[in-house]
Amino acid sequence: MSSGVRKPDRARPPRPKGAAIFLVVAGMIFVPAPPGFAQETGAWVATTTGCEVWNSDPGPDDVPNWIGECVEGKVHGPGTLIWTHKSNGSVIARFDGWYDKGLRTGVGYLVDENGNWFRGPFVNGVAHGAGECYYALFGVHRNCQFTNGELTDY
Repeated sequence: MSSGVRKPDRARPPRPKGAAIFLVVAGMIFVPAPPGFAQETGAWVATTTGCEVWNSDPGPDDVPNWIGECVEGKVHGPGTLIWTHKSNGSVIARFDGWYDKGLRTGVGYLVDENGNWFRGPFVNGVAHGAGECYYALFGVHRNCQFTNGELTDY
């Protein structure tokens, strides 16, 4: 990914297998998508509080930090999930919103380490519906549409 945007469900926006989410602005590729896309691949990852969260593209150096409730061992309800690098503690991505049994749900806000963000609805862990996207490099803010984790209109 040439934009430096990182993976999903960690603090970084996802690189879903079979459902790539790309937003092309002035020839640059941007992945604003929310963490936790397709569930056919990935893993449940323990947060620093012991709750698990779904990560569709886990990295060996990624650490999820959950601020919110844990229900039946999964992140649940309103909260903030911040993915950081184990090696240096720098933030990879941050998600503010709701989780249902470890999956993003309802309206949420995801921002990556480069300042790119998506605000909109999540269904069953993936972006789904009309929302807003921002591409920091060019300062471009637009309405966008996701369908099952795939950017379909920008």
